[in-house]
Amino acid sequence: MINNIDTTHISLITLTILIISSLSWLVLRTLKEGRKALTDINKNKYFILSFIGSSAGTLMVSRLSDDILRTLIPILLISVAIFFVLNRQVKTDLSNYIVLLTPLIFLIGFYDGFFGPGTGSFFVMLFLVFKNQTLLESTATSKLLNFASNFAAFIIFAVQGYVIWELGLIMAVGGISGAYLGSKSAIKIGDKLIRPILVVVSILLSLRILTS
Repeated sequence: MINNIDTTHISLITLTILIISSLSWLVLRTLKEGRKALTDINKNKYFILSFIGSSAGTLMVSRLSDDILRTLIPILLISVAIFFVLNRQVKTDLSNYIVLLTPLIFLIGFYDGFFGPGTGSFFVMLFLVFKNQTLLESTATSKLLNFASNFAAFIIFAVQGYVIWELGLIMAVGGISGAYLGSKSAIKIGDKLIRPILVVVSILLSLRILTS
């Protein structure tokens, strides 16, 4: 069970950073391709699904064991890394199964509220294979849904009094700076930057979970 207060606080600090980082990406309004991508999808529907899923996951966080996730998620993250490596040569198109996108967004939102690591990568992969977006467009689109899931979890945890505001806000400064530089770099460099970072981060996250 997730009863360790230190683990909870670390998760909450991470959520705070991700919320502000995701919001800064959207507010900057520098991602031209991303803005086009957001107008091509039913963003309100997906935003709400991610928000509700995360809310459900956050409410269940103290009632479910995370042992299964600690075993399963590293496998999924490594699979994501392999996907981004192979997808350069072999394009995966699941647009004929678009009906699956709705429940998958809800499930990923639930996962983000309950556990969290790798959520952005999962969202990116969804829009690559189901909506045939470019990697840059998928990355931008994922920020909206990631913001929704983080914001939902943040509200619930804040109401429950788990947020360490001082530490979270200090660390958020680094998150904002990183999000700004990252978004500008993604626009300028594109796929050549985004793909290797997604692969490396997915592998590092999986190793971190396995060794924690």
